[in-house]
Amino acid sequence: MTFVQTLADLLLSPTTLNSMLALAALMALNADHDPSPDDNDDDDLDDDYSDLEDEPDFTFSQNDIKELKKQFAEINERIDAINSSLASETDAEKRQNLELELIRYYLTKAALEVEFEENLEEQGLQDYQTLLEKIAAFEKLYGDESRDFLKQKALAYLNYGILLYDRGDFQGADQNYIVAGLTNDKLASFGDEEAALDAVGVTLNRATLLFELGNHEQAYEMLDAAIVEFQKVASSDSRFRNEASYYLAKTYMTKCDYLRGQDDNAPEANEAAQNASAVYRSLIESGNTQYKRDYADALLTFVLTASEEQKNELDELLEALNQARQSYETVIANGETDACVDLFDVFATRGDLLFNAQQNDEALNTYNALLESFSILKSTDELPILEGLAVAMHRRAQLRKETAKTQDLLKDLEEATTLQLRISEELMETLEEKHDHDHCCHAHDEGREHKHECCGHGCGHDHDAEEHGGCQCGCDGCGELEPAARKFFVERWAQENYDEIMQLFYWRAQLYLENGNHDAAREAVATALAVRRAYQRVLKDGETLLSDRDSLLDALANAF
Repeated sequence: MTFVQTLADLLLSPTTLNSMLALAALMALNADHDPSPDDNDDDDLDDDYSDLEDEPDFTFSQNDIKELKKQFAEINERIDAINSSLASETDAEKRQNLELELIRYYLTKAALEVEFEENLEEQGLQDYQTLLEKIAAFEKLYGDESRDFLKQKALAYLNYGILLYDRGDFQGADQNYIVAGLTNDKLASFGDEEAALDAVGVTLNRATLLFELGNHEQAYEMLDAAIVEFQKVASSDSRFRNEASYYLAKTYMTKCDYLRGQDDNAPEANEAAQNASAVYRSLIESGNTQYKRDYADALLTFVLTASEEQKNELDELLEALNQARQSYETVIANGETDACVDLFDVFATRGDLLFNAQQNDEALNTYNALLESFSILKSTDELPILEGLAVAMHRRAQLRKETAKTQDLLKDLEEATTLQLRISEELMETLEEKHDHDHCCHAHDEGREHKHECCGHGCGHDHDAEEHGGCQCGCDGCGELEPAARKFFVERWAQENYDEIMQLFYWRAQLYLENGNHDAAREAVATALAVRRAYQRVLKDGETLLSDRDSLLDALANAF
């Protein structure tokens, strides 16, 4: 199933992170932790992880490629043999069985092609289309009373919907999800309990899609309905309890992530994360240790969505972070080195909690550990990591301002500013990006209608029709420039990032002035004003950006 997660998930590349993440993970595992009482391991969660399931790789080894090619050859050979048999078979029942077998092989072939990385996704797309044609022909000849057929049909439409979703065809994806859901409903009416669970899973996929399309209220209604149904299965059917519980927790987390986009301190988001962590913990305690990373994600999100009132109960939040740290370290040690990004977030979140609670010594120790363990990541292009490093440097400078030399403070501020500028440039580019009209056949002159004249076949339109609908070229008037959810998250993050960078610029300029370096102070102020103009230009409501440092920066600028 597909899930839209937090901004970090939206901006992080889909490929596995490179070797520097693995190195950072090993460094973090060896970093000194705060020797507080909450640092004791939880015996219930410290199982033998030899059965931990590996995360799926995004690349294939030569042996993998060789094995996949062998599978393709066997599948194609079997498809040819079935077609040959069908050409001569006259017995109706045997023909029906052969055609159903052909559907199964096409489904397997298309799924493998989509996963395979040698430019076979287009072939997979064609095979899914062929598969759906064969499903329609089978249904016309034999009806849809066969459970085996209905299972293949439901899976084919679901898989094809996911493929279309990943390709940005949300309307096509939803149409296929709807068919998959109805097919599972029919299977469930025959007493197939697993199909009933699958039908709820399709609802979860549709909720994700609808949220991306901006239909938030309908998406929330679907998520709430899925929660109720997953709870029923988890509490009533022991055969599917674990699976239903897993998707129950996943649904809570999906809802939490969407609520966070509206309000970081939304109590509903925090409650959803807490519910998810409770379900994951229950799964782990019953022996399902493969969910330990999901448990850590839920705990971290629970802390990140805590209200100001909850932050007064610091011990509870620190304990949740401690449990999350232990879980991430376990999965990293078992080979999931990309989890070091999440471990990084645990360190950063712990430091920020302690900083805001004015527990300065512990906060400084945490920031020092973070910067020592993860400084190797300064060269990454992953924006959430850059932001975490920049904030840690800024906070460390603030904590050391009474004891450190001015040059040491400036070094932290200079590095933090450099990272924040990289983030700002990326955010500006994302918010200002326009789709390339070079190959678009619409009239883009001002004041003219956006009329569509297809540049050639392959656009997905019916060329026998006078009017074309559903243009996907992406230009203004034809569709969204980018998924609504992604732009929403980027705008929100840009606003939060703004105050941090204004504080950095102001303090850096002040330190240069105090140190007698007026040219550097003038340059810092000029850069700050330019960044401010950029933020205000691209965001919807520039007035909301004003921070308490803006007027001070203006005063400094006027002084020059």
